[in-house]
Amino acid sequence: MSISIAVKAPGVTKLGRAVRSVTSKTHQEMHAETSWLRDVILGGQDGLVNVLGISLGLSAAGENTMIILAAGLAATITESSSMGAVAYTSSLAERDRYLSEQVRERTEIREDPQLEREEIRQIYAAKGFSGELLDSVVETITNNQ
Repeated sequence: MSISIAVKAPGVTKLGRAVRSVTSKTHQEMHAETSWLRDVILGGQDGLVNVLGISLGLSAAGENTMIILAAGLAATITESSSMGAVAYTSSLAERDRYLSEQVRERTEIREDPQLEREEIRQIYAAKGFSGELLDSVVETITNNQ
């Protein structure tokens, strides 16, 4: 007869997961890794639909294959340029929003640290933390600005 003892690996507890999520990759690092794929998929789908619409419209109007191919190529180039510009400006806007939010939070921490401490307490309480564990999480997070 064998007896097995379940031992939790480090980081499996609620506190471990919370600390790991805060100390692991930043939002910007995670976004940089996934943003390009999302942009390619969305841009590709949008571009395909537009090029298909132009090509179908031209093929219904006439049977000249060269005109249809030239229009499809032109639409592909302009759609790619447009989607690239939108993705670029969107990422700049998102970066600016993130940085302004970061400045706002730092100002709030400096001007009213107790209110920010309570905000963190409410966030983690809503995630299911309570009692001494909640106190420990709040203390850990607020010890370092």
